[in-house]
Order: sequence, then C-alpha cells, then structure tokens
Amino acid sequence: MDVGLRRELEEKVGEGVRLTREDGIALYGSDDLAWLGGLGHRARARKNGDAALFDVGPLAGPPRDDDSRPGPSRPDPRSVGELRAALAGLSPRALSAGEIHRVETVSGADASEILDELIESGLESLTAGGAEIFDEEVRRRLGVHATPWADWSRIHRLAHDKGLWTVCGMLHGRVEEPGHRVDHVLWLREAQDASGGFRVFAPLPRRQDTWGAPGDTAADVLGARVRPATGAEILKAVAVSRLLLDNVPHLRVSWAIHGAHTTQLALQHGADDIAGTVADHDGASEVGGASPEPTRDDLLDAIRDAGLRPVERDGRYAVIREYAGPDPARRDAPQPMRV
Repeated sequence: MDVGLRRELEEKVGEGVRLTREDGIALYGSDDLAWLGGLGHRARARKNGDAALFDVGPLAGPPRDDDSRPGPSRPDPRSVGELRAALAGLSPRALSAGEIHRVETVSGADASEILDELIESGLESLTAGGAEIFDEEVRRRLGVHATPWADWSRIHRLAHDKGLWTVCGMLHGRVEEPGHRVDHVLWLREAQDASGGFRVFAPLPRRQDTWGAPGDTAADVLGARVRPATGAEILKAVAVSRLLLDNVPHLRVSWAIHGAHTTQLALQHGADDIAGTVADHDGASEVGGASPEPTRDDLLDAIRDAGLRPVERDGRYAVIREYAGPDPARRDAPQPMRV
C-alpha cells in the first residue's frame, strides 16, 4: 500500500468517516497487521471505550457451514417457552433465519407468522446461522445450500421490525476472495442502516473439518487453495470488519473457536466481546478442539492483559458486573494499544 493511501485511510478512521468498498479491499491488501490492528482498535475504542464484554452462559456449538441442522416442518413455540422457563434469566436464541426460511418452504406459513408465534412464547433473538459468505458464486463453489441473502436479510429485517435484536456473522477462510468478504460486510452494513437490529457481528474461521467442498480433490484440500485461516488472517478479518461495519455495536470472538491467544489479540484488533462457556472447575474439558473452557479468572486475566476493562454481560447484553481494569500502579501492568 502506498504512503498516500495509507495516510488517507488513517485520516478517515481518525475522523470517523465511513469507509468504501475500495477502502476495504485496500485494507485486506495490507500486510502490516500491526497497522491494521491499530486502526481496528481505534474504531473499537471509539464505539466501546476500554470495555471488553464477556458472557458466562452456555453456548451452542459452532454454527454449521451449511446451516443444515435438521428441524421440524414448523417449530413448536411451546419448546421456546419451555426453554425460557428452564433457563430463567437467559435469552433464548433458538433459531436462525435459515431454519425459519425452511419452515416457510415446508409449512406454507410466512416468516412473519412464524416469528409472531415464537415471540409470543419468549423468543428474543435470532442466531447468525446461514450467513456464510453471501456471494452466490462462492456458495455454489462451496456446495452450500444456505438461505440466499434476499431471504436471510428479509427474515432478520422482519425480526427487527418486531422488536427483536439479532446476530450477524461471516464464515471465512476457504475459497472466497477479500472482495467477497468486503461485500458481505457492506451488505450487512446497508441492512443495519435500514433496520438497526443487529447487535453483534461474529466473524468466524471455517472449522478444520469443513475445508473441502464437493468436487475438491485431496490436493485441493491439502494445498494452499483450500486451507484453514491462519491467526494473522483471523485478526485481519476482525480488524477490517470492525472498520467497515461501523453501525453494529459489538464484534464478538469465540474462546472455543479462536483459542485463548488469538481471542486476546483480537481484543486489540477491533473485537470487544468474548463468547466463552466458563468452567467452574479445574482441568476444564476441551471445547471445539481449539482451547479449554476458560474460568472466569481466565477471562478477566486475558482482558486485563490486553489492557482493557472486563465487563460481564448477560445474553441480552445487559451489564451484570463491571470489574477493575489493569492496575496502573504495577510497573508491568499492560496498557491499551497506542493508536
């Protein structure tokens, strides 16, 4: 990246100017991760200060790439109510837009009616399942049968209009190009401008067991064209997404999926929210094959070591407890990244 463009991007970020598609592609083209991380951190600090959120509730497993979990032809709303009663104080987020779209197709009911039934029984949010990469050519290449963008966004918009907040996301790191990732985020940004109902964005790397796609040869899967995202690529996706997606409040990373070290680094590249099931015992089990379940102290230490202030939240993003940040009296106390 030439010096002039770099300075122009720094000025835009510093002044809070909305970035363009061309800016996003240029950012992905930079190999200076420290510089990108600094910009992402600046955007994150403007939106969320020095707070780093974490939750301690049970988590569902990582989203399936094809959003192909089996489901009934029409969900029984009583199941959501029963879940709410059993998990008092938690926010039920039982379905994705993809699942609701499949119910529409099979049952003949429209999404608005289905959502009304579920809301009446306590549904408060939708998961990000089925987001994938929205570009249809990429989806065809991957053999993914996820809900098209038009239907995915329509169902989330309906949910927002009915007062629900929802989660949006992106599964990256297989065959898509940087431009596809930029377009994906910008479509979400445009939808958020219209409805304002996305509360958190979660950019996740594809799991190791989903590297290949139909038609891939062994050489494809083992070669450079189809491979898992590296730590640097994950952090770049966090930073660029935070810089482009300026109207979604939070950017979440997962301790189970990203691992402890990458999660901590992500807090200095634009993320402000950690999803992680907390273990209340020693010798926690392995989650998702990436990193053991953290204890509450693990999360507090990771956040403070990133130079930030831990804030425990519930599933509705209401603050449960605010903790002290890094001790400024300690000579070795970590401080926020300089930007």
